Amino acid sequence: MMTDRATEVCVGILRFDDRNRYGGEHGVPTTLLFGGKKRWIVECKKRTKLNQWCKVRVPIDKDASHKGELVEILGPIGDRSIELKALQLHFSILPCRYPKKESWDLIENKKDERELVHARVF
Repeated sequence: MMTDRATEVCVGILRFDDRNRYGGEHGVPTTLLFGGKKRWIVECKKRTKLNQWCKVRVPIDKDASHKGELVEILGPIGDRSIELKALQLHFSILPCRYPKKESWDLIENKKDERELVHARVF
């Protein structure tokens, strides 16, 4: 657990297709989305050969350590809905919260529409 340092949650790819395991059999190499090709080591016990989208907690000072903490596995690479969700999380689009309908709903026209019949437009 990384509680003694300032951390941030980033979206990354767990590289299960990589043969290398670090710190035992559960240390999976991970690359962050737009992370400059730096690899992080994340502990994960999932047994698969498919790369997975994930949320990873890493130190804000990215030069300090190569260990990250797995927050959530989003799903496999190649699934369009999962990739869309990963990109939305990375660019802070999710979660979407729309304003209440009362704040943007159409206002009823209280004037008599016949008043505009004789208006000159040109």
